[in-house]
Amino acid sequence: MRVQAAPILIIAALLATSAAVHASRRADPGLSLVTCKEVAEASVTYRFQLKNTAGHEVLGLGVGYDHDRGETQFAGPHPLRIASPPGWVGRVITLEESDRFQVQWEVEKPGRGLLPGKSLGGFEVVWDQDRPEIAASHWTAIQAGPPPVASARISANQGGLPVPDCRTGSSIVDMPLSATHAMPYRGASS
Repeated sequence: MRVQAAPILIIAALLATSAAVHASRRADPGLSLVTCKEVAEASVTYRFQLKNTAGHEVLGLGVGYDHDRGETQFAGPHPLRIASPPGWVGRVITLEESDRFQVQWEVEKPGRGLLPGKSLGGFEVVWDQDRPEIAASHWTAIQAGPPPVASARISANQGGLPVPDCRTGSSIVDMPLSATHAMPYRGASS
């Protein structure tokens, strides 16, 4: 039996390429999110601060969407209010014909993103009651370079640790790269 070398070489090249792509997906893009909540009499405010030590500008931030599974994670009543840092706009993105949604912020104009080496706060979501599912949900960053999209769980614990009170401490989560569904940034639709 005669073995053809070309198909074996093609298979070897494909396996090597697949291993290299998989290894690059695990690389740390250098993003972290500080999360805390403030409980008031009639509302609960979740605050987020994004730190960018990656090599690319961040153009968007979202909470409540698992990018790896393509799942919108929040359901039920929408937030009472979404606050944004200057130059950014926040909105609720709903899943068609469903009560499921996510919250997303994006830059209003090019050049207003979060540059490497900088931190940005002012991302806030206000609900009429506590939303413990936020700790188990995901956050997603949209970057101007590879990887274009990275997503991680808000809580470092897979079971979802409670989000701490802003007055007593904050939870810092380093974003591991998850580019299974990586795609170029095209802006949000609502």
